[in-house]
Amino acid sequence: MSMFNDLAPSRPVILVVVDDPADRSLIRKGLESSDFRIEEAVDGLSALEIFRTVHPHTVLLDVAMPGISGAETCTALRQLPGGAHVPILMVMSDDDMDSITSSYEAGASDILVKPIRPHGLAPRIGYLLRVHHALLVITKTVAHLSQAQSIAGLGSWEWEPHSDALQCTDQVARIFGRRPEHVPKTLTGVLELIHPDDRNGVLKLFHDGITQEHHRSKEYRILLPDGTQLVVESLTRPIRDELNRVVGMAATVHDITNRKQAEEKIHSLAYYDSLTGLANRHLFKDRVAQAIAFAQRHQVIIAILYMDLDRFKVINDTLGHEMGDHLLQEVAERLRTCVRTSDSVARDTDVTSQSCLARLGGDEFTVLLNTLTDPADGGRVAQRIQRELAEPFHLGQHEVFVTASIGIACFPADGLDLDALLKNSDTAMYSVKSLGRNGYKFYSSSMNEHAEQRFVLEADLHRALDREEFMIYFQPLVDLRTGEIVKGEALLRWHHPKLGILSPGKFLQIVEDVGLGAELGEWVLRTACTQAKCWSTAGYTSIQLAVNLSDSQFHDANLTNTVAHALTETKFPAELLDLELTETIVFRNPEHAITILQGLRALGVQLALDDFGTGFSSLRHLQQYPINALKIDQSFIRDIATNDRDATITRTVIAMAHSLGLRILAEGVETQEQLDFLREHGCEEVQGFIVSQPLPPEQFIKFVAKHIATEAGRRFTSFRRFA
Repeated sequence: MSMFNDLAPSRPVILVVVDDPADRSLIRKGLESSDFRIEEAVDGLSALEIFRTVHPHTVLLDVAMPGISGAETCTALRQLPGGAHVPILMVMSDDDMDSITSSYEAGASDILVKPIRPHGLAPRIGYLLRVHHALLVITKTVAHLSQAQSIAGLGSWEWEPHSDALQCTDQVARIFGRRPEHVPKTLTGVLELIHPDDRNGVLKLFHDGITQEHHRSKEYRILLPDGTQLVVESLTRPIRDELNRVVGMAATVHDITNRKQAEEKIHSLAYYDSLTGLANRHLFKDRVAQAIAFAQRHQVIIAILYMDLDRFKVINDTLGHEMGDHLLQEVAERLRTCVRTSDSVARDTDVTSQSCLARLGGDEFTVLLNTLTDPADGGRVAQRIQRELAEPFHLGQHEVFVTASIGIACFPADGLDLDALLKNSDTAMYSVKSLGRNGYKFYSSSMNEHAEQRFVLEADLHRALDREEFMIYFQPLVDLRTGEIVKGEALLRWHHPKLGILSPGKFLQIVEDVGLGAELGEWVLRTACTQAKCWSTAGYTSIQLAVNLSDSQFHDANLTNTVAHALTETKFPAELLDLELTETIVFRNPEHAITILQGLRALGVQLALDDFGTGFSSLRHLQQYPINALKIDQSFIRDIATNDRDATITRTVIAMAHSLGLRILAEGVETQEQLDFLREHGCEEVQGFIVSQPLPPEQFIKFVAKHIATEAGRRFTSFRRFA
């Protein structure tokens, strides 16, 4: 099949090469409403056979397939007749850079990341076909221009320099949008029809054309009568008389407007992010390389700000990918406003500009700052970005708050090449995340050690569940009114083979970042219920179990089913299960949270709001939530006996909880003074080292037994006798 055939097919043929029947069904669903003819293959070999006979206009090719891989199939397709230019859309399960890189190296035209959204598939295929059509038109135009020695079919003119007389063909008049008799008869007159910024260049082209033997060419803009512009290209050569004297100049005029527009579109696709209009990774790397070369010559500083939106995945999963895309566009617009113009080339095509604002992919953005005299300027830009992002984003009916973690690396102090600067700014960004997000840090050499430790922990985490390295400890909660142990809070521990027993603060954020939060949370829930069932067997039938829900676990669509299955499998009574959620998780999207909480309450479990007072609670929302208890954050308990502000906040929270009919719990209680204060002001339950540290399951049972057997435990005046 010739590359010039079927430039605009009446019914394009789409070859779908996907082994998963469900994915094929989704793809067919997305394409069946459009006028496409669909052919299907389940592996690479059958795809090659079908391609030879059908000659499709587009191929959807799964990266992971039995037999030969998607990348190998893509390479083979490119070798077949008609396969060199056909658009190939690679389908993959995630946006892993190695898979993306190997796909493009194999000849892929574009990437489609699962899950597949049927409603957007047909427009995307149509867009690929249009781009493919534009590429073929450009190729065809270039092929014709290679025969430009013959000026047939092109506009042409001849210029006599001594008289300035100009004779042109009717095609020139048509290109200029005028009748032949209305085209000026002199070069001076024609220059008036050319864009003012291009006139000197065209005049030089004409004069050079009569003094130089070789052909010369130039692109320039002409002004049409209606005010629009066209881009044309002229080729020139001298005209000689019979004595070989130069007596004039001949030139062709070719309208290349469509070609230039297509080239600009292709340039945009290659160098700019289609969602935000910012520079993409490819252009960003190019600009950093240029900036480094400039900085080396002029002894100046450049800085790279590497930023990642905090908890973007939660927003994207909760509100949907369309809202997530809208948020990224809004973030890009704010970044443009807070990075000075000379630092941003998001829409700039001037290759001499060294600075760049870019989206590298997902929710990762970068800023290149050049010609700095002080590295601190990078910190000031980071502060501007954080102030700009602090204002709420309005996505439809939702008000969303977004923060960013920003890492900064400077040339030459933090790296002498592109890879080192990107790596170190990325390392600094992850250091910010490890410290709680929403901040910025300059790179320091010590971060590499932390980054390496994190990398090791990430790798070990993926295997920890299979190796049964996790364990559950339980911390007792005591009712201040009766002195009885009424609950045990399940606290996760990781028995690392080399580092020993690690508390959640050492690894829980990494669990969330690598996407293991929901899976590990389900294990904690099921395991804790299983172990707590032993309390009933030992005769302690009224002790509740408290389990914390993580961010990703709470926003998992299957959370209610997961809790129901855990209760069914372990036969643990629902009324004894108390699920704790942090204030930040719940109040991020109140409407969504209410729906989830109502589903959990319908199971019969209890719900408590953890870390209360550290987030952005609203009394109006608090009244709407079907919760049973509030837990005061330990940051307020720590200085409750000496700090009037903390004491006032604690008294207020207790009073508010009671007015709403909620139980009040306090964590981190360590001293008798704290205990006395909480009892005096009506706090129902406490936990902390004054009661007991978290204990392994068997020690927890022993502690409960000892507590019951102790008279002080029953009357509960002080824990100092048996804690």
